[in-house]
Amino acid sequence: MYHRIKKLSKSGNNTQFHSYLDELNEIRKQLRIVFKLELNIMEQEQIISNIKKRCDNYKEDQGRMIQSITEKEMVSISIEKIYKKDHNGNEVLITDENQ
Repeated sequence: MYHRIKKLSKSGNNTQFHSYLDELNEIRKQLRIVFKLELNIMEQEQIISNIKKRCDNYKEDQGRMIQSITEKEMVSISIEKIYKKDHNGNEVLITDENQ
């Protein structure tokens, strides 16, 4: 394509050269429009997918939805870590923070 432009510009036929450039510019404009439309479609599909995920989480897993909205990680503790054996070997639930 570059060689064809070079030949046209050297041949002195400016009208044919400018016509060719105008045609290329028109194709470029059309390609940009198609690209923007495809990008817009992709963004819309992603938005719809994320909305569907949020609705599904609201129905099925509200904890995950709340975590997503607040952008916080859920912290949980394990109950077995709160039990301690006393001097008699019995398990005792620790409620005092200092122990």
